[in-house]
Amino acid sequence: QLGIICNQLPSKRKAPNTYLKLSYQLIKQIDPAIVETHQDSMNILPLLAAKLARTPLRISHVHTNYCPLKPLFLEKLVKKLSYHWATDHFATSQSSGEFYYGQRDFNNVPTAIDFTHFSYSPLLRKQMRQQLKITETTLLCGSVARLEPVKNHLRLLDIFKTFQTKHPDSKLLLIGEGSQY
Repeated sequence: QLGIICNQLPSKRKAPNTYLKLSYQLIKQIDPAIVETHQDSMNILPLLAAKLARTPLRISHVHTNYCPLKPLFLEKLVKKLSYHWATDHFATSQSSGEFYYGQRDFNNVPTAIDFTHFSYSPLLRKQMRQQLKITETTLLCGSVARLEPVKNHLRLLDIFKTFQTKHPDSKLLLIGEGSQY
């Protein structure tokens, strides 16, 4: 009724060939006018599937300045192919666009977040600290993000460990969900 179709495919990382084949079959069957990928390094697979299926508009949409692929030539190849297989290129920041697309053309469309919902409230602060059993004097650091390797929480934990040696009355609060929780 809403025009939304949800299909679960196998992991791109664990079964890339199966993922590519099933993506192609699904795109051929549905025959969409547009395929958009929210880019990570493995999203070259749906872009390739859409290109092979002759989808007229293939959008690469990047959100990050991180690519876990090693060695470096593989990272460069993935970036080049994702640009080539997409017809349109978007990024949520100038830096993420330059990271994935280099000096090639792309559209910078910042994330649309209404920050008024995150305004400071002394009352809410006090209530949350009481609920979490954090004193008023404790220095609280936080991160709100998906708990996925691309967000590099291990690095954050290393940094906070060093920070805490200089600020012993401090805590780190991680908020999110994902494969690393």
